[in-house]
Amino acid sequence: MNHTFSLHSLRVFAAVAGGETSDQKASVGRIGSVGSAPMIQRLLTVLLGFLIASSTSAATFKLSDGSVITGEPVGFSSRGLVLKQPDGSYSSATAWESFSQETLKELRDNPKAVRFVQPLIQLTEEERQRLSGLTLSEVSRLDRPAGRTGIIGMLFSSGVGWFLVLLIYFGNLFAAYEVALYRAYSPQVVCGVAAVLPWISQAALLAIPRSVLVGAMGGKQVSENTAPPPPPAEEELERVPEEVAPDDPNAVLPPGELFEEAPLPPETQSPLLPDTITFSRGVVTFNRRFFETKLAKFTKSVLPEDVRDMNLFFKTSRGNHLTTYIAKLDQTELQIRVKKGDASEIVTVPYLEIYEVRLKHKDVS
Repeated sequence: MNHTFSLHSLRVFAAVAGGETSDQKASVGRIGSVGSAPMIQRLLTVLLGFLIASSTSAATFKLSDGSVITGEPVGFSSRGLVLKQPDGSYSSATAWESFSQETLKELRDNPKAVRFVQPLIQLTEEERQRLSGLTLSEVSRLDRPAGRTGIIGMLFSSGVGWFLVLLIYFGNLFAAYEVALYRAYSPQVVCGVAAVLPWISQAALLAIPRSVLVGAMGGKQVSENTAPPPPPAEEELERVPEEVAPDDPNAVLPPGELFEEAPLPPETQSPLLPDTITFSRGVVTFNRRFFETKLAKFTKSVLPEDVRDMNLFFKTSRGNHLTTYIAKLDQTELQIRVKKGDASEIVTVPYLEIYEVRLKHKDVS
């Protein structure tokens, strides 16, 4: 803000107010020749005081775009600053954001404007430290590792890295063990291959059909439907000559001749039992659809005639169960009825825990 004063007006005012020099008194005397001295002195006093007041209150404000406005600040509000211009009119409110940083810092000394301009003033780094009272100190930083800084190099350069490597490696062996159980391979063979080819071997064993690798991986060839062996061909038995007693233990038969065995009574003949059908995990997938299609007859409370003498043997990770009735089939598990002494109970078996299901006759051990 710049203030302008009239030097001649100040000198005349000093002379009228009781000047001390002879030149000033002479100047006043020349002025007083127009009229009476007391009246002129009072008029000059009022006039010069008004000039001094107006010249003192007028100020110049610089805007951020480089322009300049002049006036007396008379209005302070959130909308901006209102100026009284030299011609007596009032300007519209000028937004505080329009003033330059230099002007904002000057207006900060005005108590009426400080709360409006303080948030807009941009402080330098030195001013921030001075106002906050904080002193920033240098801190010690860790040295960055030198040499190999890639992922592989970082894994083998610290104890934590070695621990992660071993953890991943043992996870690879565990995954191989699970693949061996799922595909019905030998766990020892599959884990040995995974130890040499981690992660790649598991993906290959899951992608290649089981029939191709069942021999190399130590698996067993299991068929879903085992056909019964053909009955033995009836051999033609020659009749023993009449002179040889069949009951004589010391009798000697001619070469190529056999005794004709007498048929056993019907009650002593053992019936031909159906073969056991085995379903193994890896060969089949145990889920709800499997039991609804392959073993649907065991879901009925009254078994049909052809499976009335058959049992289902479940081999699971939690134990073995023998049942003749599947009580319920869900998406992730099934419920079977097993005998416990003279009573029976319902046992829940998740599909993921089933290793093997055998369909066998009740007289087969």
